[in-house]
Amino acid sequence: MNNFKNSTVMQRRWFLASCAFAVLLISAIVSIQCRQRREERSRLRVALAVGEYWARDTAEKVGEQLAALEPLADTLVAELESGRIRPGDLPGRLAPMLAQAPPGAARLGVLFQPFAAGAETRLFSPCATRDGGPRTFQYADLGDYTLRPWYRLDLARTWGEPHRTADEPVPLVDYLRPFRLPGATEPSGLVRLEVPLEHFQGMLREIGLGFSGYAFLVSARTAFLAYPRAESIRAGMTLFDLARESRNPKLRQLAQGAMEARAGHAECTSAVTGQRTLAFLEPVPGARWSVGINLFREDLGLVPDNHRKVALLLVVLAVALAWVLAWIGFHGPWAGARSPWWTVATGSLAMAVGLGILFTYGYTMPVSRHPGEFEVMDPLRLERFKAEYGQLRQGFRPVKTEFIRTGVYLRTVEVTGPSQVKVNGLIWQKLPRGTPREQRGVTLPEALSGEVTLGEEKDEGDGVTQYYPFSVTLEPELGDANAYPFDRMRVRLRMWPRQMHGNQVLVPDTDSYPILTFGALPGLDPELEVPGWRVEGDEFVYLLEHYNSSMGVRHYQREGQSPELVLNVQLQRRFLGHFIMSFLPLLAVAGLLFTLFLTASKDGGAIRDTGYTYSNFLRTNIALFFSLVVAQFNIRSRIVATGVLYLEWYYFALYCAILVVSIEALLFARSERRLWRHDNALPKLCFWPALLGCFYAITALYLI
Repeated sequence: MNNFKNSTVMQRRWFLASCAFAVLLISAIVSIQCRQRREERSRLRVALAVGEYWARDTAEKVGEQLAALEPLADTLVAELESGRIRPGDLPGRLAPMLAQAPPGAARLGVLFQPFAAGAETRLFSPCATRDGGPRTFQYADLGDYTLRPWYRLDLARTWGEPHRTADEPVPLVDYLRPFRLPGATEPSGLVRLEVPLEHFQGMLREIGLGFSGYAFLVSARTAFLAYPRAESIRAGMTLFDLARESRNPKLRQLAQGAMEARAGHAECTSAVTGQRTLAFLEPVPGARWSVGINLFREDLGLVPDNHRKVALLLVVLAVALAWVLAWIGFHGPWAGARSPWWTVATGSLAMAVGLGILFTYGYTMPVSRHPGEFEVMDPLRLERFKAEYGQLRQGFRPVKTEFIRTGVYLRTVEVTGPSQVKVNGLIWQKLPRGTPREQRGVTLPEALSGEVTLGEEKDEGDGVTQYYPFSVTLEPELGDANAYPFDRMRVRLRMWPRQMHGNQVLVPDTDSYPILTFGALPGLDPELEVPGWRVEGDEFVYLLEHYNSSMGVRHYQREGQSPELVLNVQLQRRFLGHFIMSFLPLLAVAGLLFTLFLTASKDGGAIRDTGYTYSNFLRTNIALFFSLVVAQFNIRSRIVATGVLYLEWYYFALYCAILVVSIEALLFARSERRLWRHDNALPKLCFWPALLGCFYAITALYLI
């Protein structure tokens, strides 16, 4: 009776201790989570302040650009209203004014009301255009402009909405100023300054945000004036349309704020790259337009540096909590004979779920930046680079650098072997007219095979664009190949000018790419697919090389650090196919080993049912061992790595499990000690927790 009471008291004490431990684990999880959230909110506040500053700064720069264009029309209005210029003198006045105007001004015209100029013709509309050189024409020859929706005399000085008509082949926007001739009580007409939207596209590209994001410009009704996707501008798309397509109510609120000339921000997903972004909107001073900025969340430093370690700790605590709750659930006063098995099954399932969460963290780890590389993903960084490397060294004498704008377009990327990638595409250079043939061309120094051929030449203004089709085989960088199947591959297209001994330095042709961000895949075919791999992004960088040879040239002009242009394409191995090919066999062997372990018994009835003998048990274990060896050999033959692969540690754990199970079964067959009571129940209960614990530790060490 006393033994029964003591057993009941002890059981209650264990139950209460387990409950207290569960409360402690929950408190620790909540505390760590709250501290992490506070850190993330603090970083988010900093990111919002930075984004708002960039948006405000970009809006001010756009306002300055608009303010530089407005005086062209304002001066003309002042001259007309003061009488310093008469309507009949306008045809000779407009072309010189337009010739001296900033580059964005495409056409300038004065559109009079019917008979307002005192002429016999109903419509008098002298205009000047830069198309084909500054020249003058009558806008009325293109149709009755008084019927156009933008011809409104009740407007104040304003920038209008984007539009395109039959006589205007490119989308443009107007700056409109009504005017009154001397003595007139009603508006006599409009001064119209036309600016193509290409100008605003180039303006935002020059401002640039690098790999951190991109900017866009919307009108008073939120129509896109500048956007990385030109088709959205051509289709007359608005910010409201984008919010409706993305089903994002926060973006719709942002668009409503743009209509009301209010600043704001919202979390959204970029329609250009598919990445999560923070979108900021800021009104442009002096216009009813708004500048928007999309900043990529992964480049804003919103995730604390210790995020992986904290996530690992949270998963460990959550798995421990699951074990404690399973113990409480199956070992209370209602405990039964099968309670240990239910506890182990529940805890092992929790460990498997935790392992899956760690797999997710391993697959989604951000791309690491490589030291010794200078990224040039926007015009501002490029200008800083040119200023720093404007001179090369030839002995003790400086030599002025000749920068050659170079672009790359990759059509196909094919992984042809464990350490070989075949790349096919096009390289072009923008050269001064008359550049000798021997100074044209690009060399790919890391190409194992293939060739770069001389393609067509196309005239471009005061220069030429020379094309070079190429198809080469490269050896990719496999820096984290040991992390298979969570590894990445970096295809590096390293480019030298053809005259390596000269003063030429290749620079990326930034004007040829609508958006130069890592996730937007500049220079890659949108339909590019690499079987077995996911294209994460690409970027232009410079390698600062130090050559320890003069390349056989007496006056070598690349002594010291020499910058080399490189296009890096980052590929990540697709996990699902390799999980099926690599992890499922491991799980199958582990399941078979456990099933085989369950047959180990001294019970006569169980032996008759299963046919268990230790010799059969050992033979089956040996078969499982050799199947693992063959699978590991197949994986090793496909992966080029110098050390032990991450996945191979799972094989080593299973090798140890096979050995331990074989030894334990032998000891069970030859011993009668208390450890092997209940038909070897305790070692069988420990099988999955021990094996999954090893898998868990391997993955945790990999993540750290």
